[in-house]
Amino acid sequence: MANILRPTFQLPAFAQDFLRGLGKFTKATAPAAAQHAAAEPPVYSDDAFTGIINPTHWPQRVVLVCGRYDAEWSEVAEWTHSVGAVMMAVGERLIPTEWLRNYSAQFDVIVVDCEHLDDVDSAIEFGLWLRREVPQVPVVFASREFKRHDFSTNRSAICDASLRMPLSRSAFFLGISAAIENHRARTQGRAQASESA
Repeated sequence: MANILRPTFQLPAFAQDFLRGLGKFTKATAPAAAQHAAAEPPVYSDDAFTGIINPTHWPQRVVLVCGRYDAEWSEVAEWTHSVGAVMMAVGERLIPTEWLRNYSAQFDVIVVDCEHLDDVDSAIEFGLWLRREVPQVPVVFASREFKRHDFSTNRSAICDASLRMPLSRSAFFLGISAAIENHRARTQGRAQASESA
C-alpha cells in the first residue's frame, strides 16, 4: 500500500480519519500524509497517451478502488500519480459501506474490483447499493470476466463504465473519463425529467 499515496499530496481530513481506522478493514497500513508540494506540474512522458485524454482534468482527482490491492492496482496508482491524481484502496477484507456512505462525496470516481466480490450477484448488489447510497459519484466496474471494455451506458443501473482486466493505461483513463461523462449525462437527464414532471 506504500505506493498508493505519494508524500507530495496532503490527504483531506476525511481520508486521514479513515486511514487511522484502516486496520479494521485491511491488513495494509498507509504512510503519513505530507504537505502538498504543487511547485511543479505533473510530467507526461507518453505523447500518444496525452493525445487520447486531457491531462489537465486529472490533477488532484481522487480515485477510490474498492477491492484487493495487488501489483496490478499498484501500477494503476503509479499511472494516476503520473497525472497528478491520487488513488486510495479500501476493502482488502471488507468494503466499509458506512464509511463509503459518509465520505463518498470526497471522491471523483469509485472503481469496483469485481474480482474481490464473491460472484456476479454480489457485484450487482454492490453496484445497486452504490447507486442508491452514493448516487453522486461515478462508478466503474473492473473484471476479468468482461469480454471487453464498455464505455457506454449499457450497464447504467449498476455502473457508468466497465473495464476488462488486465488494464492498460489508456483504457483505464478512457474508462474513468467515460464514466464521469456518462454519470454527468445521467444526472442531468434525471434532473431535467424531474423538472418537466
